[in-house]
Formats: sequence, C-alpha cells, structure tokens
Amino acid sequence: MDRDINPLKAIEVFKNLNDRCIPILAPPGLRGHATLRILCSHDEVWWDSSLMNYNGIPDIDSLIYPDDNILIDFRAPTAPYKINYMSVHTMMITTRYLTSSPGFDIIKDYYANSKNTLQSHTIFQASYLEHIPSYVPFIYLYTSNIEYTMRQRSLWFSRDFRKNAAYYSKQIIQRMSKPTKHLLAFNIDIHKLFSKDDLIFEMEYMKIVNHFNFTANINRVRSFILLYLEREKSVNPHKNQERIK
Repeated sequence: MDRDINPLKAIEVFKNLNDRCIPILAPPGLRGHATLRILCSHDEVWWDSSLMNYNGIPDIDSLIYPDDNILIDFRAPTAPYKINYMSVHTMMITTRYLTSSPGFDIIKDYYANSKNTLQSHTIFQASYLEHIPSYVPFIYLYTSNIEYTMRQRSLWFSRDFRKNAAYYSKQIIQRMSKPTKHLLAFNIDIHKLFSKDDLIFEMEYMKIVNHFNFTANINRVRSFILLYLEREKSVNPHKNQERIK
C-alpha cells in the first residue's frame, strides 16, 4: 500500500493543512470514523452537521448518527437500499483522495474566517505514517488487543480478509497492534476506549481530555460507545454496499 503514496504530494497535503486541524491516522477497521465523532463532541472541536453528514441536515450532534447512516440495524425491515456511510469531511483520506478530497476544501473554507478557531480533524489511512512530516502533530489509532478487536468487529474483518487479504499485510497488522513512537503523535488505544469495562474506558477517555484540554463529556461519550458496541454486532455496512453495485 505504501508504494501507492506519492511522498511529495503527501508532504504537500500535510504542509497545507491548517495547524488547528489535527490529522487522525487510522489503520483499517479501528473505528476511525466513530473516534472522530467522539472528538468532535467536545466544545473545543469544530462540528457542523450540515457539512459533516452527507445528507446536509443541520443541528445533528456528532454522537447521533443520522437514521440512514452507518449505525443502521440491518435486521430492521425499513433499512434503506441506498446509503452513504461517510460524509465528505469525515471520509478517510486514501491515496485515491489525496489531492481531490472535498474535505480539504471544507477545512480550508472554515479557517478562512478568522473567527473560526476551533480544533478540527480529518482521517488518513495509517500508511501515511511513513510520510507525515516530523513537525506535524497527529493522532494515531491502534489496539493493544488486536485479536479481541477483530472478534468484536468480525462482520467487518471477516469480509475484508476474504476480499482484501493483501490489505492486511504483516506490516499493517503490526501498525494496528502498537502505538507509534513518533514524537508528536498522540496514541489512542481503541481497545481501551471502546472497552466494556467502565474504568478502562474512563482512563483512556480522560487521557484524551487531558491531552487536548477538553471539557469532559464522559457520560454522553460513554452512552455513544455502548450503543456503538451493541449495534456493531448486527450491522454490516458491506451488505448495503453490495446492494448499490
């Protein structure tokens, strides 16, 4: 995967990203989109649902997925046959979207107004770890218990391994399993943040709050995570993707 990334273009993208936008580097299947929404639930982080949810509906909190977005329970008879899982802002940046993502324009337009000073985020695939400049702070997602995380998200990983086994190379599995030692990286352990154990979750969550000096939002974040874990058992986004094809 790394060979598909143009290092010069990658450096240019990070160079032009506003200093207040902190990239999230997320290996596949590690809940990058959900983590972004958790970060955006804090008063210190920019969230505009009319831009950040694909259907443009305003005033939807980041911890509330629209009814026709990724947390649909596909056992429900009313599940739609067409769906857009990511907004243009929260879509992961892969090599394909390196220079053409509408998310870059949204971020640029937001900071063009001098009154807009909140922190923001956008998600990059973890392969960019090899190309991010040394002076750029970023968030890195990993799991300290990859076997358990894969069992939790078996609906996702079983299909990915079956159809895109090459994407889970030994190098990528290693990335998923340990924090990065990059000096400006802030590592988030997804296994702990999405733990069913309240104390383990709280310790990881408060680490985030203290690092970014957020106003704690622990009860609402915890409710979101517990709902996410419960619905993860029965939600398979790839089923609807296959309907669209």
